[in-house]
Amino acid sequence: MKKRNFPVPMLLLSILTLFMLMGSISCKKWFTKNTSYTEISGDTNLDMNKVGSSGGMTLKLNGSDISNKPTATIVKNEGGIINIKLTMKVPDKLKSLVSVPYADASGNVNYTFKFKNTSEGIAGIDSRGKQCVFVRYDGKVGDSWSFTTKSGKTLQYKILTKSTTDDFPYAFFNIKVMTVEQSLPYAGFRKVIYKTNHKFGLVFFEVTMEDGTVLSSYVI
Repeated sequence: MKKRNFPVPMLLLSILTLFMLMGSISCKKWFTKNTSYTEISGDTNLDMNKVGSSGGMTLKLNGSDISNKPTATIVKNEGGIINIKLTMKVPDKLKSLVSVPYADASGNVNYTFKFKNTSEGIAGIDSRGKQCVFVRYDGKVGDSWSFTTKSGKTLQYKILTKSTTDDFPYAFFNIKVMTVEQSLPYAGFRKVIYKTNHKFGLVFFEVTMEDGTVLSSYVI
């Protein structure tokens, strides 16, 4: 009997890619009068948007380090729309959730994603050219929004918390963070929670699978 492979949601790999590269974002503002989650604007002239910028992270599976360290490199910048190439080896436990075109039969990922990375936030760009907003740094607790993918899946987002004090341990100090929850309406997945900071950008994520497996990482 042929083993069934579920296509990994591109948005999940996109988020993993983002967490490798967003550690040095510096926002120009924290609040704005009007907040729209349809798309983001803001300054795209950021050092980390330069072609050749690269980064990596250490993944944990249920709290244990796994050796397959992903890398991501910006290979193109088209007027603020950046192309990030992700290279990684999918953990054996998750290989059944990954298939072409995102990975080969051995679980090797070598794929390029598009994003808009600005002083206001971060958005993925789908094949239709539409923005899927992952985070706005001026968002407020309780803000919720959604995005419908080309395949008809609806992704739900909600800001769960926003620190008023430096309460999140990061490297050798504590920082303020915003916590966002995103649904993952795909076979094998439940949700992803990520934490962002107005100065350091995306600093942590935690993906929960249907079977309770948790994939997580700090981004330093």
